[in-house]
Amino acid sequence: MNRHLSARIFYAQIFKSLAALTLTSLALAGCGKPSAQGPAQMPPPEVTVAVVEPREITATFDAVGQTAGVREVEVRPRVIGAFAPGYRIADVHADPAKISIVGPKQRVQAVEAATTDPVDASGTMVRGSFVTNTFVSDPLVQVVRPAPIRVTVIMGKTEVEPR
Repeated sequence: MNRHLSARIFYAQIFKSLAALTLTSLALAGCGKPSAQGPAQMPPPEVTVAVVEPREITATFDAVGQTAGVREVEVRPRVIGAFAPGYRIADVHADPAKISIVGPKQRVQAVEAATTDPVDASGTMVRGSFVTNTFVSDPLVQVVRPAPIRVTVIMGKTEVEPR
């Protein structure tokens, strides 16, 4: 048992000596003389200079209590589709023909009309009736009471010109 203990101590001392020798070698390897140029350096960063010039802007605000504008606008139906040869759209009606919109007063005044979602009248030969919705392109202006819109498309024959 004594022999095993002294062998362990012997190997532990050898391991410690080898570790110390390795660390010393590594430390000395990093202590070389610096090169004539010195360590490599990064180039300076590029800098862009911008001149800031103050400008005037015009901001308009609705007075308190006058922020909501309400107005009636025309409903303009949007009709799409591939029509039968020899047929064209003769007339289009929207029911109701006008709707009320609400929003900031100046924005409401700028709205010309409300538009329906497109109705596809493909294959309609005489008359077609479609139910759709309406919207206003300005996101700050809303339809007062959104309700379905009935769009009636009346087709007519195209006139053939004599040759």
